[in-house]
Amino acid sequence: MVKPLPIILLVAGLAVGFLIGKGISTGPSEPSSTAREHGGSDHGSSTILRASDAMENKAKEDAKDGQDEKLVPGAFSTKRLKTLLSAFEGKPGPRRTFEIQSAIYDLSLEEIVNVWPEIEEKLDSDSEAWNWSSAFFTRWAELDRDGAMETTEELDGWRSFSAKASIAMSWAESDPNAALGWAADREKLDERNYIYNAILEGIARTDKERAFNLAVAAIEEKTIDGSGWWGVKFFDE
Repeated sequence: MVKPLPIILLVAGLAVGFLIGKGISTGPSEPSSTAREHGGSDHGSSTILRASDAMENKAKEDAKDGQDEKLVPGAFSTKRLKTLLSAFEGKPGPRRTFEIQSAIYDLSLEEIVNVWPEIEEKLDSDSEAWNWSSAFFTRWAELDRDGAMETTEELDGWRSFSAKASIAMSWAESDPNAALGWAADREKLDERNYIYNAILEGIARTDKERAFNLAVAAIEEKTIDGSGWWGVKFFDE
């Protein structure tokens, strides 16, 4: 005599039969040929592909128009250059200087080299060049000291002195002895005085005694003649 199957098995069997009858697989199935061509199942694949294509086309269009430009540090960005140049259009004053300096410190090396011809022209034409030119050469020196130094040789007068002093101050933050050695090798006394004063100013901000001792030693060695304002500003307080 055949024993009746437990009710749970009967229910499970009916469920499997129903699923098979509906054509629904109870386990993984082979993807269709269309799906295999696109590397996945064909369920929803056409929708995903259409969305992906649309996004890719949109990205290309945005990049072409310059609307989706990423402000990646170190990369070239026309937006950063436009920000800098638009800052020059502002009304002369502290706010304009601040905006110019802020834009400068965001520049990459490629952007600095690219905008240099316009900056060089503004060194002569801009009434506030004295206020922001230091920031430009400081930023350049942070990214490429040798390139910045080479460029300063093309300048003359206060522009050359100021640019070299800015580079030396930036250099002195990491290696003051090397910066002072470079300053000491300048051929002209007035140039050495100017650059030394800038370096000593940077050192004096954190260590006045050391700056004073360096200044005294440089005077005794006739590297500089002691002229300038460093003594009054930093050591007579």
